[in-house]
Amino acid sequence: MATYIAPISWGLGDLVVSLQAVQTLIEQGGETYLIARSDSQAELASRVEGLAGTVSEKDFDASSLAPSDVYLNLRNHPLQKNYWWGSPEFEAAYPGYKINDCLTTIARDFGLLVDWQKLTPLSSIHRENFAKTIIFIAGSDGDYKNWPKQNWLELESLLIERGYSVVVIGQPHTCPAVNELCEAGLQWIDTPQIGHAIDVISSSAAVVGVDTGLSHLSVNQGIQTTMLFRSDPIFIRDYPNCHSLIAKACPKECIDQSNSCAHNEVTEFNEWTPKVWRCSLDDQTRCMSSIDARTVFEFVTMNLPITFGS
Repeated sequence: MATYIAPISWGLGDLVVSLQAVQTLIEQGGETYLIARSDSQAELASRVEGLAGTVSEKDFDASSLAPSDVYLNLRNHPLQKNYWWGSPEFEAAYPGYKINDCLTTIARDFGLLVDWQKLTPLSSIHRENFAKTIIFIAGSDGDYKNWPKQNWLELESLLIERGYSVVVIGQPHTCPAVNELCEAGLQWIDTPQIGHAIDVISSSAAVVGVDTGLSHLSVNQGIQTTMLFRSDPIFIRDYPNCHSLIAKACPKECIDQSNSCAHNEVTEFNEWTPKVWRCSLDDQTRCMSSIDARTVFEFVTMNLPITFGS
């Protein structure tokens, strides 16, 4: 018997938050295969110990499975298909629900009991030179999640004054938010593959990041993580090493744009193209600017030494 499991959506973070369901299947024995819904998910899968293999969703044919095999598509559930998570309709139906509440319901209805408080770190190679370093993860799949450049620069100055070193990871050639920080003079560490990013993150003292896959990965790896969220923070994860800061409410035009990109009825991503929307406000007036650098600094440093010194 083999079990094939597809995460809740196509992004890197969608796999990261689903990982404990994958780990639970592995621990139960039998062969567990991940259905990778994107290249980034396929890359990450190589660090999941005990996984029998990875199959690209575009190559996967559920009808060809043996009678004893099981296919769990975590996307194919009424909680997802009937609602766009974070929308007013979702909040009315499931008040206070966060990602782990959603995943608990979905997994349970598939007959899978998962302890979402038990995170299993991915395998990593320790890099001693990052032990006193705080990682900035500024880039995401949408500019509406991004924290203003000036806030990052102010936070860097506060951390350097306390004796910490700061580096940025991400891809400046594809992500404007990362490129801005590199052009502003922040130290950038090249992580051309997700495995490299896992190693750097897992070796660091702490991470500050927007709501994106690598930030969720930091939480999974047990690293002290401060995450910066928009005002519909369904992806907040309640773990001792995760500290979440939430921006003020988005303007109606942004909420309307977000809802226009809803794809909750999509259950497979073979021929799906994501819709993209941009924040209608500039850096200093967008909702994310309401999270001030000093507050972030206090959250980052409250569980770290006063100073690393030289």
